[in-house]
Amino acid sequence: MKKFILIILVMFSASWFFALHAQINETPSDGAWKHQPTKIETWLYNAAFFDFEIGSGSETDSIPETTTEFEYGTDIITSLTSAWINAEWMMQIKTEIYIKNEAEVDSMVMSMYDTVTTQWKRNTKIVNEFEGEAQSETRIYSADSLTGEWKLFSQTDYEYNSSGFKTTDIMSTFSADSGRLVTTSKTEYYVDTNGRVDSTKNFFKVPVQNMWQATSQTNFYYNNDGTTDYQVTYSWSFLTQSWSKTSQTTYAYTAEGNQYLQAQYNWESSQQDWLLNSKDSTIFSSNSSPLVQINMQKPFLENELYVYQKTYFTYGTPSSIPRPVKETNVVVYPNPTSDFLNISTNSFAKNHIRLFDLNGKIIFEKSVVTDKMQIPVKNFNKGSYLLQVSSPEGVDSKIIVIQ
Repeated sequence: MKKFILIILVMFSASWFFALHAQINETPSDGAWKHQPTKIETWLYNAAFFDFEIGSGSETDSIPETTTEFEYGTDIITSLTSAWINAEWMMQIKTEIYIKNEAEVDSMVMSMYDTVTTQWKRNTKIVNEFEGEAQSETRIYSADSLTGEWKLFSQTDYEYNSSGFKTTDIMSTFSADSGRLVTTSKTEYYVDTNGRVDSTKNFFKVPVQNMWQATSQTNFYYNNDGTTDYQVTYSWSFLTQSWSKTSQTTYAYTAEGNQYLQAQYNWESSQQDWLLNSKDSTIFSSNSSPLVQINMQKPFLENELYVYQKTYFTYGTPSSIPRPVKETNVVVYPNPTSDFLNISTNSFAKNHIRLFDLNGKIIFEKSVVTDKMQIPVKNFNKGSYLLQVSSPEGVDSKIIVIQ
């Protein structure tokens, strides 16, 4: 389990790194990292289902998974990720992202915490190279476990058309036998005159024939406002020498253009139909910052989706020690509810209470100087909502279900 968590943490750090890179390049003068969260906390739900054990199937069996805190400077962003292992928080990964000219992500270094020496040991480095404003390549290095020396692991080169739109990613892996980079795979982007991607196609390099073999293809379909409506992925069958549908992803957006829903479907050939496999919902604040992301999955041999993971975003000053959501000072009951929602805090102070729907719209807001209050909810639509309570002690967020 610990090894799996470490893999997830590395994947998260890399994905967040590339997402931030894209965001900064879109708004370089604004310094987009300044609007990033100061803390991201993730909880697992219904874990027993996904461990193939008998579980309750309710959201009361939640356990903390990871927490990441961020510090932002003018030319460096540092994050510290801890994992909940053996009923305690254990430091796992430190990520340092170096910003170039407040417009480009120059490089990222990930370090693993050594519990024996109680020191950080550098593990992975990602370096971007640019030609003008266009990214030309990305190199990934791994640190030698004995010497700490950086060794090239892989490289991705990018190609562009005459209009400056990216058309190809070419991935190469360093071969210890030959002592050089060996091209292994590539992705082609088919774009329109405005640079919008209509489809992508993935290939792997067949060494013996020295030729490219297609493996998958994804077609994108857009709404009138330019947002992605859905995408369909096909895989190449070597047996039938034909393309077959494998998955479909659909998207939904708030009135402000924020993507609040992403649903993943798998193609079931026996039923000739798309079957829902997973779903991600995001609740946004009034300024379009994500507050909570809810991931739902379908366990093996199950026909229903269950809440698997919830991620909470904090934009204020994070605490120095990760704090499980269950130990917050705000108590909400009953939950689920159909008539009234009772809110109790442990201090008599000014509390600002807001209730958001899944589109990030505020449907209830009130400031009170009390340690207890009641919200009537019987006129609200059934579904999940985000309750946010702000006080001098901080901000607490909880998912509320109205039946």
